[in-house]
Amino acid sequence: MSLRKEALFDMTLEHYGVVDVHFAPSDKCVLPEHLRDQKMLTLRLGRALPVPVKDLFFDGDGFSATLSFNRVPRSVFVPWESVVGIVGCTDAGRPEVSVAWERACHEPEKSQPAPAPTKRGSHLRLVKPN
Repeated sequence: MSLRKEALFDMTLEHYGVVDVHFAPSDKCVLPEHLRDQKMLTLRLGRALPVPVKDLFFDGDGFSATLSFNRVPRSVFVPWESVVGIVGCTDAGRPEVSVAWERACHEPEKSQPAPAPTKRGSHLRLVKPN
């Protein structure tokens, strides 16, 4: 599912410039100490913020950035498996959810169908009586 979330994040960031990412912190997350015990968090990220996140990086594993918490810069990493929602924000800072994007983020990913078994020749032979 991480590839779908990565693509959703990329598409939302490209379209809106600002993204709210909702996630449940896990042991794999790199967060400031005071946020680690929270059950759910939302981070607002983007290059179109009043103070842009200049080192925002994302790949198949998750996203990372340097964010300011109480005016102290901190490195953050969140794996896609912790992400439960990705929402684009309008110029006014209001979240705007497209139904298709919301559905793509919350629906379980459909697994690829198993390949059809290849037919093998039978080891049985038809024996006709003389």
